[in-house]
Amino acid sequence: MTREYLGNIIDGFEFLEKIGHGSYSDVFLVQHTKTKLYCAAKVMCLTGMEQYELQGIYREFMIYASVDHLYISSLYHYSYDAESNVLILYLQCAPKGTLLSYVNKYGGLPESEARRLFFQIFSAIRHLHNFVYAAHRDLKLENILLDNNNNAKVTDFGLAGNNYNYKMKTFVGTPGYQAPEVVATGEYTEKCDVWSLGVCLYSMITGRLPFSIQNSNYVKLVQEASYITFPPNFSQPLRDLLTAMWAINPNDRPTLKNLQSMQWMRGILPLPTNIAPCPLKFPSDVKPGNFADLKRKKTKADSTILNKCLEYGINKEKLEDDLMNGEFNEDTTIYFLIKTPLIKRPSFPKKLNSYKSLLDQNEQVNNKEQVKSKEHQQSDTSSQSPSLPPCPPQKVSQQSTPKLPCLVEMNELPVNQHTRRKKVLNDSPSMPTMYTLKGSFQLSRICGPAPVVKPTRKSDGFGSSLTPQSRKIGESFGTLGPKPTRRKSKVCTNIVRKSNPVF
Repeated sequence: MTREYLGNIIDGFEFLEKIGHGSYSDVFLVQHTKTKLYCAAKVMCLTGMEQYELQGIYREFMIYASVDHLYISSLYHYSYDAESNVLILYLQCAPKGTLLSYVNKYGGLPESEARRLFFQIFSAIRHLHNFVYAAHRDLKLENILLDNNNNAKVTDFGLAGNNYNYKMKTFVGTPGYQAPEVVATGEYTEKCDVWSLGVCLYSMITGRLPFSIQNSNYVKLVQEASYITFPPNFSQPLRDLLTAMWAINPNDRPTLKNLQSMQWMRGILPLPTNIAPCPLKFPSDVKPGNFADLKRKKTKADSTILNKCLEYGINKEKLEDDLMNGEFNEDTTIYFLIKTPLIKRPSFPKKLNSYKSLLDQNEQVNNKEQVKSKEHQQSDTSSQSPSLPPCPPQKVSQQSTPKLPCLVEMNELPVNQHTRRKKVLNDSPSMPTMYTLKGSFQLSRICGPAPVVKPTRKSDGFGSSLTPQSRKIGESFGTLGPKPTRRKSKVCTNIVRKSNPVF
């Protein structure tokens, strides 16, 4: 696919270089031939895709076309070729990479810098919740990009869900960021994003996740969240905010709008009052031909940008009509390119956070240490006995955990967009959760010390320990069965617990 596009001009965009690759898409740096402005082109071949994959692409397309927000990547134009069944999205470019790379670079951010970025991400998700009634459902540091000015751009809306007048049920998201009600595979609302935002905030400051990524077991997640401990450098207002965002019962968890009144959130801009809510309705059956009929959000033209568009020979009245009708054409493309211009050709950082690169770095360090130790041993024993041939360097096992950065992006483990849990008969909370590993979005693994978990008081007969509060919440979600009944054995007087299967 790369050779077919590099050097070619499609819909007025020249393809310059390949800057990214996904399981079903390639990302290119392109330049608009008229304005000489740069953006990114996401090329996707829709042939052979399953229905859930088409739904994910269409949802992302709808949100980009329907939302105009400063901290959400802008959609300038799109191209769809019915003959080759290829869809191209021309999106705002974010040359500084992902927020995960930025956090890994410094090993964690100061609270003031994390607060600035969190306000931007918070504002974008709050806009989704209140004006288009959509939940992101896969918020993580990998899905947040940084532009030239280190401002956040929220991306990747393929798992977004509509929470207008009904609750969501699909088990989606990334382990480590999921809310308890999502892990419980029950009904949930947009408050699942509140939990994930709290995880992002904690990770930005500490450089690691607050919860284990193996927490797709509801019981273990409740235990870790109930006894979470904060680092000493966390201010008290920040601790109060995270405690509220990580309320295990979603009914006790505040919405993003209610979080604005907390002390740590002082200074964030209020919700705008000049935007009319427009709920999005995601179709259940998507066909490739649906992409050719999508319109963008109706936009009232800005006079300053209109005057700049006149320099390219654009008719002012026609452009205003096209913007109000939500048209995708050359004139509206120039308008939105000028609105958020990228004049200088960006340079993209090399991806140094993959799991393989960390293993290679760890192996090089071990090899150097082994060579130094062997040279020292040879110098000490040279007078006593002839030196032995050097041993081959030991390779780092693929199962070992590298002790370098805490946040590691696992590009080697593609996961289905709609991660589905296989039903296992007579399983228990102590049994590991099983997943279908194939598909599109990346699973991020967090290394580093596990959070401190205090021992619970009594065993519950399920292979794990539960506090009375945890059991009450679990029963309210419908994920835990009734308390085990006791019966006396006919052979001896010992008490035997009978546990019911859960999940």
